[in-house]
Amino acid sequence: MSRADGSDDRIEIIRERVEGDPDAATVEDVVTLIEHVDASERRRLVEVLDRKLAADPSTAPDLLRAVDSLFDHETDDVRTVAATIVERISGRYPDRVTPAIDRLAELVHDDSPFARHHAVWALAYISDREPALVAPLVPTLRPADDEPPYFEHEHVVTILENVSTTDLDAITPLLPALLELLEGADEFSGDSVGGVPSSGTSGTIDQDQFKEPIDAPLVAAELVADIGRTEPHELKPFVDDLIAVLETVSRRPVRREVVDALGGIAETDPEGVEPAIPTLATTLDATDVALQVRAAQALGFLASTAPTSVTAAVEERVETLAPLLREGTPPAQGSVAGLFSYVAEENPAAIAPAIDALIAALDTDAVYVRASAAIALGYAGGADARGALVTLLDDDLEPEIREPVREAIERIDSRTDTSP
Repeated sequence: MSRADGSDDRIEIIRERVEGDPDAATVEDVVTLIEHVDASERRRLVEVLDRKLAADPSTAPDLLRAVDSLFDHETDDVRTVAATIVERISGRYPDRVTPAIDRLAELVHDDSPFARHHAVWALAYISDREPALVAPLVPTLRPADDEPPYFEHEHVVTILENVSTTDLDAITPLLPALLELLEGADEFSGDSVGGVPSSGTSGTIDQDQFKEPIDAPLVAAELVADIGRTEPHELKPFVDDLIAVLETVSRRPVRREVVDALGGIAETDPEGVEPAIPTLATTLDATDVALQVRAAQALGFLASTAPTSVTAAVEERVETLAPLLREGTPPAQGSVAGLFSYVAEENPAAIAPAIDALIAALDTDAVYVRASAAIALGYAGGADARGALVTLLDDDLEPEIREPVREAIERIDSRTDTSP
């Protein structure tokens, strides 16, 4: 088989024929050659199949059937090429690759790291369109103890993110892997994740430069926080791991999500998160307001069962948090006022730097902010606080605020001479 210029390059001839007429060679003709050429020629054949697929998408099912036997080939590179072809199909038409999901699942644990790589990429594309089909495979995505770690964790995280949109429970088997990724979060930055594509983006698979990158550690942290909020019992065994991440990782967005995860557990099982009290308290010193607020909320949950420990950890930081009562959003005000209400009951003197800010918080619109501020003032306030509470009581208050205000006035009266 020679070209007009006398050269004898069968792959180039096939490529030119397919470009001129996609029907000039069947996918079976091209796939058959894969077993009989060297590694570099196999890559060229992949490009031929990619062009044929682009010209005629209806060939996808035939191509999947043709490469199926290659998944069992004894040569690592042949299996890798088979996975690459399926990845090419999934990059354009992920819904057409679903018949190959079981094969891809097998390749996730292939001896060839490159075969594993392409299999995970293909599953990432499929998970964007059909997350429910990929969900059962999630437990298999973590390498076994005797296997080398995957180097495509960004795409594993993409799979988990996609699957979580329909079945958050499905990703819990990979919590250890997500936490391992968080431990190395500081190694990633906006620049270091560039070029890693997220699934479902437009363009062919060989145009990764046009795809949106993902921040794998941050996505992993968000998934962990989601589990903490909705399935806290699943995350409880990993409290020590979360504490370690919070103590060693400096990336603010990741730290916020880790604190949210701890807060999610603390809301339903505060005793299980009590070891995190000192670490959460140190985050109150951060210059990141969002982190301070989330830590205050988590400590408020913990104060319900460990008021003494929380107060001891927080009392020196009351002055740091007080400005949030004046300047923060209602959720920030509510978190800080709620925490102060516990601290005030345990150690009223510790709240002294925040009395004026708590009085100011009585004028906010949010009922839960005013209620928490009233409770704190009831334990720690004096004449000024009582006057503000009495004024508030004269208003047409909602039932959920009227009772805390009345009780706060009674507490102040019971320990001072400020009653009329």
